[in-house]
Amino acid sequence: MEDLGYEYERTAEEVTVIGLPKHAKDAAQGINAIIRLAKVLQPLDSHPALAFLAQAVGEDATGGHLFGPVSDEPTGFLSFNVAGLTLTSDRSEIRINMRIPVLADKEKLVEKLAEIASQYELTYQEFDYLAPLYVPLDSELVSTLMEIYQEKQETTAQPCLRVERPLLVLCLTVLPSAPSFRELTRRSIRSMNDSA
Repeated sequence: MEDLGYEYERTAEEVTVIGLPKHAKDAAQGINAIIRLAKVLQPLDSHPALAFLAQAVGEDATGGHLFGPVSDEPTGFLSFNVAGLTLTSDRSEIRINMRIPVLADKEKLVEKLAEIASQYELTYQEFDYLAPLYVPLDSELVSTLMEIYQEKQETTAQPCLRVERPLLVLCLTVLPSAPSFRELTRRSIRSMNDSA
């Protein structure tokens, strides 16, 4: 580990590789200790999971080694976080949290990941997938919310993203079934402002 410049702690019974934890969406800003451990162990043990992590995934938490650069304007780069690794004599499991840009083709990325994993005698299994909540900025929903925001705030300024996103989620989950979207939106925002 010292040869690779990795920080670690050692006791009589164990070695702990030190990483820098970050939220999965910000994985590229952190240091993944699992990847570093795999890179240290892989030359000592030919386990396919270690080889996959050390060689195919590497320390690029944007998935660049696997897919090449994947990004879009609305949401930025893909985030590829190795969140867990289990190796036993019976099985191996690599737990991955991938944050896929909203305009990227998820199925093509999964197909590529499965193809590369199979080269290491690994099988891809998807346990959970949550589709992104995304509304284009030029949609009727966003323009209506922007109009109401500017009217209520008596400004032509754009709201910051922290304000805009919760309103979009509220409207996506509550308002699409409303008979009069524009009126219900106005009433909801008035009610929110009155109670604040």
